[in-house]
Amino acid sequence: MNVGVANTFGVFDNVVSGGGDLIKTGPGQLTLTGNSIYTGDTQIVAGIFSVTNPYLADAADVLMTTGAKFNLNFVGTDTIRSLYFDGTAQPIGTYGATGSGATNINDTLFSGSGILNVTLAVPEPATIVLLAFVSPFIALRAARRNLGKTKVE
Repeated sequence: MNVGVANTFGVFDNVVSGGGDLIKTGPGQLTLTGNSIYTGDTQIVAGIFSVTNPYLADAADVLMTTGAKFNLNFVGTDTIRSLYFDGTAQPIGTYGATGSGATNINDTLFSGSGILNVTLAVPEPATIVLLAFVSPFIALRAARRNLGKTKVE
């Protein structure tokens, strides 16, 4: 679902459900007040996206771009899988605005008293390539080291 709100404030108090992503575009503010149950990712491309309940799926990602803001307008913590700022995965931890109690404070991208709890840090593509290249050599070296050793029981 792609939701654009042009220079206005929109409030949607019905339930948003389904497996697709929610993409907030446009410079306005969109507020979801219902207990939504969509399981896809949330992309905040522009404007302000505000939620009043911690309902994001634990296996979903939140992707934000510079200039957008996520208003976590609830009390408590909402657990998600991964968090991206401008395409860069953020480390595991809690994120929010000043006063939220989160470990990682960012008042440019967040507002409100709620907290996002990120449970998975996705490695950069270069790290994945490096691990794929180096891992077989590490295993081979360990195997060579164990050759010829007698196991005593």
